[in-house]
Amino acid sequence: MTLEVEVQDSPPKSSNETTLSHFAQMIALENYDSPQIKIVSEFVRGFRESDPALLAKHLHKDFRRIIHPRSLGVPEVDRDEWLKNVAGVLSITTQLETINHSVTEAPGTVIVHATTKLKSSSGVDVDRESIYITTLVTDEDGNLKIKQSEEFTDSKAYLDLFNAAAEAKAGGASLAA
Repeated sequence: MTLEVEVQDSPPKSSNETTLSHFAQMIALENYDSPQIKIVSEFVRGFRESDPALLAKHLHKDFRRIIHPRSLGVPEVDRDEWLKNVAGVLSITTQLETINHSVTEAPGTVIVHATTKLKSSSGVDVDRESIYITTLVTDEDGNLKIKQSEEFTDSKAYLDLFNAAAEAKAGGASLAA
């Protein structure tokens, strides 16, 4: 199943029009019945609510996080390293919004095209568009888990984030996730 969003350049002129953020709420991941999309939805909610435990709940023990393009030089990380990185990001995040532009599902895979907007306590604003390919498997207990997350990211925005993370790290915080 694929849903797409029509982006409008101006605010609504009447109650019959909609903006991207209103439309995105209408196709929120929470509105899907699919078990796979429900897992991804709850995972995304973990980010919105700055809840590392909710994020960890849905990760397979052999989880891998991969950032593309590989030319960015971001190393693949395992579950524990990724959760540590995310906890650092969430600890300094004051606002996080994700706008889903499209969602596609296949057996064992959910693909989401989204824009993430993040504000940090150090004043860094990030506005990054990405395509996430999430691979799900059933673990040994019969529970559906996220085994791999691949992000095809906006290279410029990621480099801006990396540079901001370096500056924040010099001040004792990290934005890299």
